[in-house]
Amino acid sequence: MGTTVVAAIVVDRKLYIAHVGDSRAYLVGSEDIKQITRDHSIVQVMVEKGQLTQNEARNHPRKHLITRALGVDDSVDCDYDEIIVNENHNLLICTDGLTNLLEIDDIKRIVNDEDAQDIPQRLIHAANMAGGSDNITAVIVA
Repeated sequence: MGTTVVAAIVVDRKLYIAHVGDSRAYLVGSEDIKQITRDHSIVQVMVEKGQLTQNEARNHPRKHLITRALGVDDSVDCDYDEIIVNENHNLLICTDGLTNLLEIDDIKRIVNDEDAQDIPQRLIHAANMAGGSDNITAVIVA
């Protein structure tokens, strides 16, 4: 058994972020949404090699097979980045239970239309209404 993780610290406008697995982080603004983590999955490798399109990857039967996870081995390679965050953007950290069920434009709309304290519950509710077949976690840093 293993688990995925996204860990983030925001100091002033600088984001320090580390992740393992296929949980994700996004920067969400009124005009855009940008995925800032890269999935550690077999399907992501296939996309990067040009064997699948992003659209094909979304419904691929092996999309849940991750290549890195916490708890599987004694150590794990973790991706790390430092990013300057625009003050008009929110940081969304979420599990694949959210992103597998909601379209990216729907996520952006909910993040931009709700008060910060209501965003996680609203996203989770929307994913549950879309099928809720996996665990769903969402955290927002406004």
